[in-house]
Amino acid sequence: MKIYGLLILLLFASCEGSRSPDFRPRENTDSPSEIHFSFIKELEYPPDSLFKNVSFIKLETNEQCLIASYDKIMLHGDTIFILSRSNVQKAIFAFNISGDFLFKIDSRGRGPGEYQDISDFYINNELQYIGVLSYSKIIKYDFKGNYTGITIDLSQHNVLKINYQDGNLYAYAPDAKSRFGNKSLSFAAFDPDGNLLYKDIPEPKNSLHYSMNKENYLSNNTTNTFFNPFGNDTIYQIREDFLAPKFILNFGIHHLPRDSRDKLLSDGIFNLETSEYLIKNNYIWFGIHSFHVLDDCIVMHVPKGDILILALYSLNSNNIRNMTSQIEPGLLFPNIKGSSSGRLIGVYEAMRIEWLKNHEQQSKLFGQKSEFFLHNLKDYNDVKEDDNSIILLFNVRDF
Repeated sequence: MKIYGLLILLLFASCEGSRSPDFRPRENTDSPSEIHFSFIKELEYPPDSLFKNVSFIKLETNEQCLIASYDKIMLHGDTIFILSRSNVQKAIFAFNISGDFLFKIDSRGRGPGEYQDISDFYINNELQYIGVLSYSKIIKYDFKGNYTGITIDLSQHNVLKINYQDGNLYAYAPDAKSRFGNKSLSFAAFDPDGNLLYKDIPEPKNSLHYSMNKENYLSNNTTNTFFNPFGNDTIYQIREDFLAPKFILNFGIHHLPRDSRDKLLSDGIFNLETSEYLIKNNYIWFGIHSFHVLDDCIVMHVPKGDILILALYSLNSNNIRNMTSQIEPGLLFPNIKGSSSGRLIGVYEAMRIEWLKNHEQQSKLFGQKSEFFLHNLKDYNDVKEDDNSIILLFNVRDF
């Protein structure tokens, strides 16, 4: 689908950190699988042939739970957690699976249990708390939204994104003061108390001030957590004491050449000329924009030229399929904001619903059908433009 205002994706970030150990060894690891991307028309499929079991959740809307933006969504049991980190709102909202509002964490301030900003959050089911990441500090709240009295200070590691699985914390934490010269270690693993276990994966320091605002750096499936830094063609699986290359992304003729990539990074600024260069040559924009590793599939957004392609890779068949980028998906496909238990979590803005309800008639003019999106929309005739967005849960079909 078209990228309107692709320059909005750019983030210029300043980074602080401490000296870090060498990156970890890679011995005794399995050979990574290579994902060969293909962008030919024959591999484009309509969404109803790629996805199944879609369900819509209408979120309650009242003055206590008006959501300004949907930046990350986690499904934990029967509770939906939504991070909103817009300029006007820094909060986490909780709803049940029926869409009823439960509570929110909205504690802006400078006192104990308060924060100035939220960059990420995670759920620890074993210890029953929500970890809110703010300026490299983790502030813990219980499942009613109350401060537990515990804050973990990770500011020496410059933690920008956080994830949790099986007792440990995993982070995108670039260290601009690394002893690697022009390199910066970008991954960090911590125990639940915030003690550093190891750091790994050097990346160019100049990319820290240049990188696109990746939708996510970390993704969980049922058994593992995976990491992909900016501009890196490898998805790593997190091991106990190092990262193991798991998937190599091969973009073929659309791969941004190394010399061009180095020059663009060395220029130190992303401008219209750079954008036009990438679009004209139909190059991939510094790797994948987002990825979600499910148990049987990897779902990736790939910025190529002036479009954002949704690519699916089957872990069972090693096949790859892209979603059709004509008319219908550009307007109808939900924004994917998370995954849970093999399901993708998407968002529809309420203002789209009226258009969607009328689209079946309009689609006949184009010879298209959008049953995948419309078959559950009949229950939302009362949706208003200023309501909270609609949450979608859906699965990937086998292919």
